[in-house]
Amino acid sequence: MNNNITCDLLETHFAAVVPAELQCIARGKPKRYGLVCLPTAEDLNKVKNRRKDGPVIIMQPPRDAKENEEAAPMEVEATASKKNDVWKDTVSLDQSTREKPISLKALFPDTKIVDKTLKRKLLNRKKRENAKRRRENREERLKELNAEKEEKERTTYRESANRLVIGRVIRGDFSFYTASGRALSYVPLCVL
Repeated sequence: MNNNITCDLLETHFAAVVPAELQCIARGKPKRYGLVCLPTAEDLNKVKNRRKDGPVIIMQPPRDAKENEEAAPMEVEATASKKNDVWKDTVSLDQSTREKPISLKALFPDTKIVDKTLKRKLLNRKKRENAKRRRENREERLKELNAEKEEKERTTYRESANRLVIGRVIRGDFSFYTASGRALSYVPLCVL
């Protein structure tokens, strides 16, 4: 009889969303809009054996992290020999090594008109470079957005985490009444 009532209730209210209260068993506090996931059998065993095994910490790696990726070896710049270091701080007495060519245009600008044309040319060059940089950045952003969009289309919302997502936390924080983190969330009735 009781089983029939449960089946009837599930059939009539299949799309209902029910409130669920979550309580942290060890540390931490749930945050607003946090994911509520369906636990795996391994998670349930960890919670069951938490007294003898210690605290349960279940962490999901970031989505962008690549598994088992070893750090690329850093390139180390070879240091020069000590013989070159000895002469590094000395000043050469040879006149030809100290002479540097200087542009006469830089020393004696012709007129203000030349300055204006040079300024205009520099401004135009900067504008062209900025436009080119914006085009390149736009193409890169479009590629990133397309890749992100394709990734979103490939994975469904329920399977976006490493466990099945069944709901979201509406309100959550540390509760002084229970001395632990507590949260209010909503989950579909069919999942329970």
